[in-house]
Amino acid sequence: KEALKRATEANMDLVCVAPDADPVVCKIMNFHKERYQKKMSQKSAEQDRKKKTIGGVKTITMRGLIESHDLGVKVSKIHESLMKLHPVKIMVTCNWRQLKQKP
Repeated sequence: KEALKRATEANMDLVCVAPDADPVVCKIMNFHKERYQKKMSQKSAEQDRKKKTIGGVKTITMRGLIESHDLGVKVSKIHESLMKLHPVKIMVTCNWRQLKQKP
């Protein structure tokens, strides 16, 4: 009763934290504010998860005969995507006739 009186004086809510304990544990707090903050934190966590999966799988295609500079550019793009935690799929295609003709 004393806790309820203090909560009404402070214009706050009395929330039971552990009703099964021998002395019942209660907390004086602004329940609506706490619930709102929890809802907003869940919403921001969900938005962060969505940001990570929006891009989907980034596909990088390379041919068997690729110059070293071009290969470096592709590797840097792959590195950037991995640093942003995006999944990367690398496809290497070979044209066997071109491989036979190159000395």
